[in-house]
Amino acid sequence: MKIQSHKKEKLYLLISICLSLFCWIGLGVMIVVQPTILVVALPYAVALFLGTFIASGLAHGYLRGNAVRISQRQFPEVHTLCERLKQRLQMKETPLVYLTEGNGIVNAFVSKFLGKHYVVLHSDTFELALEQGDAELAFILAHEFAHIQRKHLSKQLFLLPARITPFLGKAYSRACELSCDRIAATVSPRAGVRALLCLAVGNKLFRHVKIEEYLHQSREDAGVWSVLAEVFSTHPSHPRRIREVFAYVSVESEQAASISAPMRRRHLVGV
Repeated sequence: MKIQSHKKEKLYLLISICLSLFCWIGLGVMIVVQPTILVVALPYAVALFLGTFIASGLAHGYLRGNAVRISQRQFPEVHTLCERLKQRLQMKETPLVYLTEGNGIVNAFVSKFLGKHYVVLHSDTFELALEQGDAELAFILAHEFAHIQRKHLSKQLFLLPARITPFLGKAYSRACELSCDRIAATVSPRAGVRALLCLAVGNKLFRHVKIEEYLHQSREDAGVWSVLAEVFSTHPSHPRRIREVFAYVSVESEQAASISAPMRRRHLVGV
């Protein structure tokens, strides 16, 4: 499938690559010129790496020891959906998908340990699929799969200098989220807005939310603090994500219509 990433992801990725490359080269030059820097910094770097590795390993171990893994024998319908998404996104392998209690929070996330990606679904997200069908679940899973397909996690180490840079790291993260929403909307266009509403208010009340009023409310309530809250967040606000999905799906529909119209005319002429 043709994957159209968000324009801001391309811009912030380019800036992040340039900044990170400059920082890593600068660090290398500093070590060559002043080798004592390596002697002083290496123990801290090793301790930080080991601490991060152990914390990730414990989290991964807890997940594997307690969560339910989706498979051909465990929720086979969802496993089939994952296989379809893998083929649609042209991924080399299907990520492991685990189901865990989310304490009422509708969410999902992707992680990586020892080179292996896995997706974690909160139970309330999964219950949505059991009640409404798999369209919303397909959107949520496709969004997480898109992070893997776009190699967002694989770039994290190299882009570390940019990620810890004020404003830039969060801006790039938000742009990545918008790209993944686009990819998910391509896979499941009708369910995108409903899935995002579900993330906003839960898997019960989202059916009763008036989308137009919700978006209108977000414009009315917009102010300095709401803007700052998004600037310091790794995710765009739900209303913004909904507007972006609306806009992207509309553009894709118009392009599809403009492509198919001449084909229909040629077909009629042939008849």
